[in-house]
Amino acid sequence: MKKYMEPVGFILAIVMLIVLTGFTEKELNGLKYNSLRININTDEGNFFVTSAEVEEAVYHMGYVTGGVKMRNINIRSLEDFFDSYPYIAKSQVFSTIGGELIIEIKQRVPVLRIFQENNDSYYMDEKGLLMPVSEDFTSHVPVANGAINAPYNLYYGINYASLNDDEKKQKNKKLLHDLHVIITELRKDELWNAQFNQIYVDDKAEFELVPRVGNHTITLGNIEAIDKKLRKLKIFYFKGLEKTGWNEYRNINLKFENQVVCTKK
Repeated sequence: MKKYMEPVGFILAIVMLIVLTGFTEKELNGLKYNSLRININTDEGNFFVTSAEVEEAVYHMGYVTGGVKMRNINIRSLEDFFDSYPYIAKSQVFSTIGGELIIEIKQRVPVLRIFQENNDSYYMDEKGLLMPVSEDFTSHVPVANGAINAPYNLYYGINYASLNDDEKKQKNKKLLHDLHVIITELRKDELWNAQFNQIYVDDKAEFELVPRVGNHTITLGNIEAIDKKLRKLKIFYFKGLEKTGWNEYRNINLKFENQVVCTKK
């Protein structure tokens, strides 16, 4: 008898599974969008994007809680929309079987604010891409100023972290590329990240660093061997300025190989 019961039990289980699956699918098809959860990454201290504006964007796309079915929400179009937002690096959108829409937002991380000679400004992010300033939030990052004439609307789509040699030959592209190299190098070191708050560009497209501590400037020159120049500066800071004091010199020049040339006040 047991041999005949096992196939019957198996068939009944299959029938129940089909019934339950059909019931679940029917429930999901009729499930309405009933809540929205927004998670925005603010670990870097940036607040370019707010939950309120994300919620408003979802609403204006026609997705109103209680008024639309979950199966009619276009997840891809939501992600495409938020990914095109100038302050968002990446978005991810999920839906749950409970009718909740979840939106994860990773903000872009500005590392430098660039001021042109006409005082227009924009940010450069950690990946070497430009991003506009915001009327609602200001990121407290180092600034670059001086002889810079690279309008945002002409250069915003270029990745300055990965320019090839041909692209770098154009003056403004090379300048922005070099600024990204400098700020990236400074951010690698805890001391330099805390010490320097300004990069000045002279008429020859060479660079000076302006420190937070000490009434002097650092002449960097071009970006060639920048790691060696900063290593040389660190040695001078700890072995030279420790003896003379931080306000003894007006300028510290790193342009010359294997030496540091200082100008007294």
